[in-house]
This record gives sequence, structure tokens and C-alpha cells, in this order.
Amino acid sequence: MDLFSFVGVFLEFSSIFISSKILRADKKINTKLMLLLVIFSTLSGIMYQFIGISTSLFMLVAGIFMVYIESNSLQKSLFSYMLALVTLCLCNNAVNLIATLIFNRELALTESEILMGSFFSYALGILLSFLEMLILKKLRLSKIYDEKFEKSLVFFLVFMWLTYQANNFLGRHLENNATTLRLNFMFMLIYFIISIVVFFFYFESVQKKSEAEKVQAEFETMQRYTKEIEQQYMELRKFRHDYQN
Repeated sequence: MDLFSFVGVFLEFSSIFISSKILRADKKINTKLMLLLVIFSTLSGIMYQFIGISTSLFMLVAGIFMVYIESNSLQKSLFSYMLALVTLCLCNNAVNLIATLIFNRELALTESEILMGSFFSYALGILLSFLEMLILKKLRLSKIYDEKFEKSLVFFLVFMWLTYQANNFLGRHLENNATTLRLNFMFMLIYFIISIVVFFFYFESVQKKSEAEKVQAEFETMQRYTKEIEQQYMELRKFRHDYQN
């Protein structure tokens, strides 16, 4: 058994789950769930020795299942786990690219260098999860964030993860040299930036729609108020007329 890859995969599964807990602001520690985390992390490390990168599918299903046990919501489970997963993917790409630049060579990274980079990427992913949690808290307080918006984010994250897996598969066949890592990272970064721009315009359109609905509601309220005033005025005139007669 390759100890380096086993430890790397074990830590990867564990760090993604921890990041998903941070994103959900879940401070509870479930002993049975922690035991299940160790079991799934160990299974992932063992499976990687036999089926390689295909283990990521098992890790995805097992991770979402564990999050679902805690949240009891499939959409929220998908969102928090996929966000943690994509964050880790970006961190992993960035750290590996920086590692090739630090070592100043175009050769493939050694197993010890990849494992060292994994430690940094997992730690960076967990730290970024705290920042993402604060951003999500602010978004949830706004009218923009709803179930429909969260669902669209889930689709975006799933597609981005599939893109990363395709790049990772290609990189492994090309020995993960510095040029390949640089291209993969730049492609992921460009896609991420484009997605942020798209969602920014989506935010603006939702805000404008919300403001238009608010103005329309105020206008309708004013109309009802005006009609009530007119009705009361007519009743008052009728009362005066009847009183004078």
C-alpha cells in the first residue's frame, strides 16, 4: 500500500467534511458520525490504491450522505458539501502550482511534495470555509438568497467539480508538470471568475425585480388607501345630506 496516497486521501475526505460543517455553522460533535468519518476516510484511502481517481465518486456520495445525516435536507447537504469540495479543489490546484514554482522545475512533483502540498491545501480550504460561512450568513439575510438561488448554486458547483475532475484526469496522464498545473489552474480560475460575474448580474436582476415588486406593492397599497378615503368621504357627504334633510 502506498502510504503517501493513503494519508492524502484520508485527510482529503476528512477536511472536506470539516469544511462542510463550518459552512453550515454546525458546532455539534456527534461521536457516531465522527466514527463514520474515520471509516469512510479509511475506505477512501484503501479504494484509491485499487481504482485511483475513480474513488472521488465514492467520496462524493459518502460525504453527502454524512452531511445529510446531520442536516436532514438533501439540497442543503449538496450545497455545503459541494462548496467545500470545490473550495478544496481550487486550493489544491493553487498550492500545487505554487509548489512547482518554488521548486523551480518543470518535472512532475514527487509523492512527498504532493503530500506536503495537500496539507497546505486542506488547511487553506478549512480557513476559507470560515470566510465563506460569513459571506453566506450575509447573503441569507438578503432577499436574494432563497431555495431557487441555492439550487442554481448547487448546479454551478457540481459542474465546476466535474470540470476539475476532467482537468485532474488529464493532468495525471501528462504527469502533472508545472505547465499542466498552470493551465489547469488558469482554466479553473477563469471559469470561476466568469461564474462570479454571471451571478453578480443575476444578483442585480433579482434586486431590481425585488425593488420593482416593492414599488408595485406600495402603489397598490396607496390605491387601496385612496379608495378607502374616497369611500369614507362619500359616506360622510351622504350622512350630512341625510342629516340636513
